[in-house]
Amino acid sequence: MMELYTMVAYEHFIVSIRDNLRLDAAAPLVCAGNIVYSPLRFYGFDKLELHVGVAGLGGLGHLAVKFEGSFGKSWSAETKISGFVLTTFSLSSNAFLICVY
Repeated sequence: MMELYTMVAYEHFIVSIRDNLRLDAAAPLVCAGNIVYSPLRFYGFDKLELHVGVAGLGGLGHLAVKFEGSFGKSWSAETKISGFVLTTFSLSSNAFLICVY
C-alpha cells in the first residue's frame, strides 16, 4: 500500500500539471526546466537585445534552446557530437558550431 504524505508550500512555488501528463514524465521537466529557466530570467537573458550561446545540447542545453526560442531570441549552440546537428536545425538554431577534438 502506498503511503500518503502531506507537504505545505507557498503557492508561488506550486506548478499546475495537466491531468493527462503522468507525474513521472512531468517531474524531470519541472526540475530541469526550473534549473534552466530561473537563471535565464534572473540574469536578464530573456531580453531580445541579448544573444545567448548554449554550450552542449544535452537535457539542460536542449531546454535552454527551447526557452530562448520561446522568448523570440537569437541564440547559438555548441556541441562536440555531430549527431546533434539535426536536433539543432529542427529547433531553429540560427548558428551552430561543431567542436572536433
